[in-house]
Amino acid sequence: MRTSHVRRPSATPTDLRATVMHANGIRFTWTDHAAGERGYLLEDRPRGGGSFRPVAVLDPDINSFGLITLPNEKRASYRVRPFVYGERSNIARITTGERPAGRG
Repeated sequence: MRTSHVRRPSATPTDLRATVMHANGIRFTWTDHAAGERGYLLEDRPRGGGSFRPVAVLDPDINSFGLITLPNEKRASYRVRPFVYGERSNIARITTGERPAGRG
């Protein structure tokens, strides 16, 4: 299933804040401006990392989330963005290995 981002500038969450709740936990809050989103992606890029990666898939119409951090997530950049589902793509299937005996 392919996802795409909500592409309206007004859909961008604002006022993203991160509050350290304890040694291994961060609470994120933001202002939700998306309409019709299917959810949010919370993504991080650990210090020294090359690109952002999803760390949580969240429900639509929310504006906060608590994350228990891994050691490499304590010093990281975070972002949150809404997503919508796009059209379904074709399915590719492949079977590897030998064909089972008795199957033509």
